[in-house]
Amino acid sequence: MNREEKSLRIADCLEQMLESIRRIEKYTEDVYREDFLRDQLVQDGVLMQFCVLGEVSKNVMRVDSEFAEENAHVPWAAMYEFRNRIAHGFHAVDLEMVWEVATVELEDVHDAIGELRASLSISISSRDESTYDMGW
Repeated sequence: MNREEKSLRIADCLEQMLESIRRIEKYTEDVYREDFLRDQLVQDGVLMQFCVLGEVSKNVMRVDSEFAEENAHVPWAAMYEFRNRIAHGFHAVDLEMVWEVATVELEDVHDAIGELRASLSISISSRDESTYDMGW
């Protein structure tokens, strides 16, 4: 896979991650901690999006490890590990920790991924349109 193809794949991954973060934010807005801890539907939605976020972060590391290393301020591996804890130990998930990550720690990740996505948009959109081969 050449650099251009990697950039397109990474941009897609970042967009998927931003969508998962937006969903987590939507699910937890106007929700108090106590309500989150009681509401299984909200918990399930948040946990599912953390699984998506972690899986896509693994894809970023796999598709372009150099990009992931250059942007180590984004906790790629930690997000994947968090996904594994949720997916493989679902009944033992610490919902207090999930709440903390969703309502406090995720904001910095959102900002960092948003900035990375915007920087890729600039470099991708500046390319000559003739380089696109959609195969249609």
